[in-house]
Amino acid sequence: MTFSEPTPRALQVLAAMSQRRHEGIQRLCDRARELDGKEPDRGFWAMMWDFEGAAQTTNRDQLTLMGVELPPVGTYPALMTDEAVSTAIREIVTGLGWLRTTVIGSRGLDDRTLLERLILAIDDEVREVLTPDCREMIDVLDLVTEDDLPDTATPPSHEPDPRCPTDADLDRWATLIAQQIAEPPITQ
Repeated sequence: MTFSEPTPRALQVLAAMSQRRHEGIQRLCDRARELDGKEPDRGFWAMMWDFEGAAQTTNRDQLTLMGVELPPVGTYPALMTDEAVSTAIREIVTGLGWLRTTVIGSRGLDDRTLLERLILAIDDEVREVLTPDCREMIDVLDLVTEDDLPDTATPPSHEPDPRCPTDADLDRWATLIAQQIAEPPITQ
């Protein structure tokens, strides 16, 4: 499956996020160097930034900022057409891929159940603004009840959703994003 490249708007947003992260980490490293007089461990300060300094958001907010078309809050996949469900899943999974977020645990779920769980995950999960430098996963099995699982002998799997972008896609997009960092960031 071929995935659409990030739009120019998405590239600018992702580049601005990466630039803010880089600058935040650099400020922490500079401060540590001032206080300690030694070269700081950038990996340590990157983790500190990601978990202590980064702003809080939801995937919905990030995807919306990048211009990804999402079902409105409160959408019921059971009332959508098959084509609308398929399109919504593709948009969400591709947009999450631009954020280097992989959907796992979806094998064996019907599309409507998967979309319902994706909407819950992107709406409800408050997280740090992580950038394309980072990798994340959304495990939809964590959001599934016994009633959602199909009646099959094959247990659900924590493998990536087959609709997710590949590592090669993610690496190619990361290169595109890095090329954009010299561009001025988008403001809301």
